[in-house]
Amino acid sequence: MKQNQIEQSLRRAAEHAAPEYSDRLGEAAERLHASASPARPPRQSRTLVRSIAAVAACLALLLGCMGLLSHNRANRVTAVVELDVNPSIQLSINHEERVLSVTAGNEDALRVLNGMDLTGVQLDVAVNALIGSLLRCGYISELANSILISVEGGESAAALQQRLSDEIDALLAGFGVNGSVLSQTLSTDEQIAALAGMYDISRGKAALIAELLDKNATLRAEELAGLSIHALNLLLESGETPQVISRTGTASDGGYIGADAAKAAALAHAGLSEAAAWSVEMDVERGRMVYEIGFTADGWEYEYDIDALTGEVVQSERERDDDAIADSAAPAASGTDIGEEQALSAALRHAGIAADGATAVSIHADTDDGRRVYEIEFRAGGYAYEYEVDAATGRILEYDADRESTGQSGSADTSDIGRDTAQRIALQHAGLSTADNIRTERDRDDGILVYEVKFRKNGVTYEYEIDAATGQILGYSRENEHDDD
Repeated sequence: MKQNQIEQSLRRAAEHAAPEYSDRLGEAAERLHASASPARPPRQSRTLVRSIAAVAACLALLLGCMGLLSHNRANRVTAVVELDVNPSIQLSINHEERVLSVTAGNEDALRVLNGMDLTGVQLDVAVNALIGSLLRCGYISELANSILISVEGGESAAALQQRLSDEIDALLAGFGVNGSVLSQTLSTDEQIAALAGMYDISRGKAALIAELLDKNATLRAEELAGLSIHALNLLLESGETPQVISRTGTASDGGYIGADAAKAAALAHAGLSEAAAWSVEMDVERGRMVYEIGFTADGWEYEYDIDALTGEVVQSERERDDDAIADSAAPAASGTDIGEEQALSAALRHAGIAADGATAVSIHADTDDGRRVYEIEFRAGGYAYEYEVDAATGRILEYDADRESTGQSGSADTSDIGRDTAQRIALQHAGLSTADNIRTERDRDDGILVYEVKFRKNGVTYEYEIDAATGQILGYSRENEHDDD
C-alpha cells in the first residue's frame, strides 16, 4: 500500500470512529508524510505501516471504551421520583435528570399517562406534563389540591425534593389551583417497604402513613391505605406538626361539608341550640372521613363522629360532666326503681325510636358510683345503641350510638357477641361461675369494639378486654387485693 493510500485509510477510519478527532489525525498523517524519506527502503515502509495501524487500533479501542463509559453513565439511575395523588407514578432519572423509565403504580396512573412516552425527556418537562394530565383527569382540583413528592437518591435528594416542591407549587398556581404540596426524601427502610408491599401502595405513601400512625395511635394502617393523598393530608393537618414531611399550602376541605356544618349536625342530633368547649378534628372511621366533634352543654359531655361527605351521624356519645353537675350525682333514694320496661321506654324515646322498632334488646341492672342504673343495648335503623338509665328517675345518664357495618370498605364490625356473652367468656376463663360487682362496658380500642369486663371474687380483682365481634380475649389481669406485690 502506498503512503497516500495509508493516509486516506487512516483519515476515513478516524472520521468514522470519532469525527471530532479527524482533523487532528489528518494533520498527524500529513506530518508523517512530510517526514518520510522518498528513498526509504521497503522494510522501513512496512514497519511504518504496522506502526500507524497499531496507533489507529489503540485510538479506536480508547474511543470505544470512552463511548461505553459514557453510555453506561447515561443509563445509570441516580435518583427516583414518586408523584402520588391517588394515581401513583414513579420516574427513574440519570445524572442529567433525563427520564430513563416511567412506572405506573395503579390503574389511575395508566389513565394519567394515557400513552405518553416520557423516556429521554428532562425531568422538569415530564413533571410539567404529568401535572397537566392530573389536572385534566380531575385528580387534582381546587377541592382536592394535594400531591405528595418523594425523592430517593444520594446526597442531592433533599435539594431535588425542594426544587420539585417549588416547581409543582408554581405549576398548580399557574393553573389556578392553590395547591398543598407534601414532599419528603426516602431512604432504605424495611418497615416502610413491608408496609408498601402489604397494601400495594408506593413507598412514598407508605412513609406518609407511617408518619400519621406515629402521631395518632388510634389510626389503623388498613384504613389509611385506601385513602387518597388529599384525605391523608387533611388528617395530617388535624394532628401534630409533621417532623419528616414538608408541606406548602393548606389542604382544602371544600369537598366536604365543613366543620361548621358538622357542628350544626351534632347540635341538631343532641337537641341543642348552643354548646361550649368545642373541639373539631378530621378523622377516619371504618374507611370514611369524619369530623370528630366534642363539646359540653348543660352538664353533659358530648362526642360525635359526623360523616364528612354527607353530614350523617356515624357515632354519638354522651356522658355526665361530673365536675359541672356534681350535686346532681347523688344516689337515688333507697327502694325507688322505675323497672326495666320504663327504663327501656326512656332510652327508646331519647333515641327517637318506636317501641317496636328496636331489635336485639338487652337490659341489665347494675350499680354505678352507688347509684342503681339500667344498662340497655339495642339495634335500630343501622345503629347499635347503648344507654345507661337512672333506675330511680328514668334520666339518661350516658348513651352511645355506633353506625353498624354496611358491607363497604373499611374494617367495619360485622357482629357483636353482646354483654352477657362477654361476661360469660371472662368468667369461664377465670375458672368461675359467679362473681361480685360485675361491670361490663362497651368501648373502642384502636378502632376495635371491645367489652371491658371487671369483677371481684375471693379477694381477687379481675379485668378483661374481649373483642366484641369475635369473643377473643385481647387482654386480662388479676390482682390480689391482699398482695402488695
